[in-house]
Amino acid sequence: ADAGPGDRFALRGPEGHQSAALGVLHPAGDAPTRFVALRKGGLTTIPLLQLSHSDPGGPPPSVTLLFGTMGSAVRLTLVPMNYVFSSIRKADLAPVVASLGYVGATHSDRWDPSRSTHLVTSEKKAAAKGIMAWCCRRPAVTKGYVAALVGRRDARDPLPDPADHVPPGKDWDRDLVPSSGPCRSLLGYRVACMVDDDSEALSSSAGAEVLRLHDGEVLPASVRDDAEEVRFWYDRQMARAEEDRRVLVLIESSSKSCKALFGTLKGVDGIRITNARNLAKAITSNRGAGDLILDTKRVPIQKIVGWDAEPGTAADEADGASGDGG
Repeated sequence: ADAGPGDRFALRGPEGHQSAALGVLHPAGDAPTRFVALRKGGLTTIPLLQLSHSDPGGPPPSVTLLFGTMGSAVRLTLVPMNYVFSSIRKADLAPVVASLGYVGATHSDRWDPSRSTHLVTSEKKAAAKGIMAWCCRRPAVTKGYVAALVGRRDARDPLPDPADHVPPGKDWDRDLVPSSGPCRSLLGYRVACMVDDDSEALSSSAGAEVLRLHDGEVLPASVRDDAEEVRFWYDRQMARAEEDRRVLVLIESSSKSCKALFGTLKGVDGIRITNARNLAKAITSNRGAGDLILDTKRVPIQKIVGWDAEPGTAADEADGASGDGG
């Protein structure tokens, strides 16, 4: 099994049949390089610390067990599960959350496109979290799904089928046709968010880049508190976005925390402003194929020519050459 520094029983590298077994279990070349020997009278537990959720962005962690010298081996891999709960009463939610540890699952209050795996809700509706789950091709399930998962008594039993635990409510996504991969309806836009709310995750779930104006490292307080500096700073951000073949779009907000900032940004020449509702509509339009974002005056915000060109491609290089000449 994989192990870290300070192992009490160092085991030399696998040989013969053991090497062959590792080759079968780790075809991608990610076989462990350090091992711990589990001996009678020595270690009494298998070191499974690696099976944690400490690095949700990386590949699923695993532990490989070698039995004897004849090549018998087992690879234990964590199936990442991070639940986001919505529209569930606190009294009903508490026992569900308490049960997650028994299946190695975690939960979050907010949707994270790179980490969230299930939306657990009592009602299916076209709200922000439901749309984000659809964009990420993640299932929306009832808390009965978690109960069925915890209730498994044999590791050989299949995992519960999300189709058996669909929440009641409006079948808003019935006519949407998902692509084979994650949604990319908002690719070509760079969305500026003044507050840390669902607009950020909604945008990135659909392929948009995000500019976090509420982050002090992105927009320093020394700039934020000076109206003239803010306008100059945002104007530069629009120019940079255009250089990257992106359209910078500001998400309006009624939050008191950004009232002054929003008032200042409205005065920036050429600024495009939209809202979360228009984001959702752009994502789900045309049966899920997406459409242009409408600004607050319901005018379509056009993407920049070449927004879909991959960096380094012939089209990208041609656009760059023509741009230099102009």
